Amino acid sequence: MKKTTLLICLIALFSSIQSFSQITSYPYSEDFESGDGGWTANGTGTWALGTPAATIINSAASGSNSWVTNLTGNYNSNEDSFVSSPIFDLSTLSSPSIEMSIWWESEFSWDGTVLQSSIDGGATWQNVGAFGDPNNWYTDTTINGNPGGQQEGWTGRNGSGSNGWVTARHALVGLAGESSVQLRIAFGSDGSVQDEGFAFDDVSIFDVICPEPLTLTATTTGDSTADVTWSAGGSESEWQIWVQPAGTGEPTTDGTTTSTNNPYPASGLTPSTAYEVYVRANCDTDGFSNWVGPVNFTTFNTPPPAPVGVTCSSGGSTFVFTETFGATSGTAPAGWTGTGFDGSNGNWRITTENGNSFGTGPNVTWDGNAGAHLEYEASGSASDIASAISPAIDLTPAVDGAELSFYMHAFGDDIGTLNVGVSTSPTGPFTTEYTWIGDYQTDATEAWVPIGINLDAYLGQVIYVEFSYGGAGTGFEGDIAIDQIQVETCGTFCIAPTNLIASNITATSADISWTPSGPETQWNYVVQPAGTGTPTSGTTVGTTTVSESALTPQTDYEVYVQAICGADTSV
Repeated sequence: MKKTTLLICLIALFSSIQSFSQITSYPYSEDFESGDGGWTANGTGTWALGTPAATIINSAASGSNSWVTNLTGNYNSNEDSFVSSPIFDLSTLSSPSIEMSIWWESEFSWDGTVLQSSIDGGATWQNVGAFGDPNNWYTDTTINGNPGGQQEGWTGRNGSGSNGWVTARHALVGLAGESSVQLRIAFGSDGSVQDEGFAFDDVSIFDVICPEPLTLTATTTGDSTADVTWSAGGSESEWQIWVQPAGTGEPTTDGTTTSTNNPYPASGLTPSTAYEVYVRANCDTDGFSNWVGPVNFTTFNTPPPAPVGVTCSSGGSTFVFTETFGATSGTAPAGWTGTGFDGSNGNWRITTENGNSFGTGPNVTWDGNAGAHLEYEASGSASDIASAISPAIDLTPAVDGAELSFYMHAFGDDIGTLNVGVSTSPTGPFTTEYTWIGDYQTDATEAWVPIGINLDAYLGQVIYVEFSYGGAGTGFEGDIAIDQIQVETCGTFCIAPTNLIASNITATSADISWTPSGPETQWNYVVQPAGTGTPTSGTTVGTTTVSESALTPQTDYEVYVQAICGADTSV
């Protein structure tokens, strides 16, 4: 009986030693095709080793086996689980790194996964790497499910998931020379919305002869410049860098050699363009490190052209058209046409500051004074093209030059394309004279930007200006705004009155008022049933306020006013 008991104890002891035996030979590689290789899951989660067969995570990275949070379905709500590695003796490694295939599909910022290390038998755990590190490392810092007791890690689903197996690589910083290192893949989820989670396969740990650069970052500094920074992974003092269009992929040829890394100034770039950066170390006789990247950035838009005004050969200049969109929200001013101004998704509206969605549109006016402006409504990821067409602008008496100017506020991640066109007909076709793509302001409180467009080609004509815009279609943050539209030119003009208002409206009467645009002292006005169209004659008055009575109750009316300038009249 004593001999039998001793044999059982020896078998148990041998099994325990086998389970926790140290890895001492490198490079280490584990593809899980012959079993778990000493990697073990805690007993409270959905982790399983086998052939993934769920809807999204449906294969191993190589062979048939990988670790995944549920081989055929979703992870649990409120899951707190992990898979622990065997013990690694890294005492002979001077620059250890890990590489593994991973696949994540979890609710962004709520459920996620992290890689951690411990050198004290699991008493404490530290994250390997940080958010923003290159080579497919962590994607968020606010994961509510607290994987591994913290909030950093891989998270995202659909478009923000990994969309398949990707290779993640990172230096095991601070672990060189350590004799008892354990790793774990920790997963955490909140109480709602479950997905398929996280899978890993093909784990490699190796000593890097030429260490990779660390903490690679890229910061946009202008419309054609950016600063790229990194820190040395070893004792190297020279690197190669590639700055290339986003999506190009890991370089296959030598990059630009530099000894500057704090920062490296990238220049000669194209405005409003997405780029990616790769860097590798030059370790002289030890060759080059792996490329580190991509780290992405987007150059700023080229600032819009500012108004320059017009130069008149004789006399002075005049603003023959001004539109401020009134003092309050509501319908479009008289004479404006297009797709509409009802503020529906994908259309224009007349609104005031702070009337837009969070993260887009202006919270200030162009001049700091209260007032309304023209704004696109992009709720629901709108990309519909909205058109706002001005009333007629008479340049027939114009000489020398003409300029269109307006103020624009383009704040939001989903700002699309604005086209400003000109036509001699209110129905077009419109010739595009200016195009703006993407955001310009970086905050809702940032000042509006003035834009100037040359109209010399339209001297001697009656023109119409169209503001045509569609959101990017990628989200609701695409509310572009336009205000203070003016046309300046040289010549003698009879300019139409502005600020035409109907007030004190009763069942049978209304007061009509307007503001002169020039020195004129007489005007023609007409009050007629809505839809009658532009009148050919009107009642002449010498005041800017008139009272109209004998109107028909419950009837829609329209008002037209025309300035009289001697023998000439305004439009």
